[in-house]
Amino acid sequence: MAESTRETERAATRYAVKWIVLSLVILSLLGGGAWFALTTGLERLPKKMCDGAVERDLAIRALPRTRTADDSYDQRSGGTEIEYACRVYTSAGSILTGRAEVNDVSPANWVEHFVGASQHDTVKVSVGGIEAMARLDQESGISYVYVPCVPRDYRAEDASEAYA
Repeated sequence: MAESTRETERAATRYAVKWIVLSLVILSLLGGGAWFALTTGLERLPKKMCDGAVERDLAIRALPRTRTADDSYDQRSGGTEIEYACRVYTSAGSILTGRAEVNDVSPANWVEHFVGASQHDTVKVSVGGIEAMARLDQESGISYVYVPCVPRDYRAEDASEAYA
């Protein structure tokens, strides 16, 4: 009878250990799921995205919460033209993208190309000695900004028009 009691106690102990292990696994899964639900894919992006050009907080402020997000960038240069593009894609289908180009273009040609005859959507600002123009395309939501500059290793005198 003593042996039967010991066998019953061992079975009860094994049963209790199994329940404790199962409970810990379930709690771990629930905790992991809660962490995953409370953090977004945007918060998992690198602090500095697009090779250090953009802060993650910008994407967090601009894009809706999403399960996953990824960033990518392209950089091209040839002759006097330099182009840089940064994109943040989300699993919810939202995209935040920015592109900068340095071209040999005058303010008048830029206005003619991006603004056209109507300048009512154009904003002109001056900060720290830099004058810039911007235009928001109401249909696409895209903004175009003209900022005069000269690329490193180039002389402004060598351009057929101003660099921007």
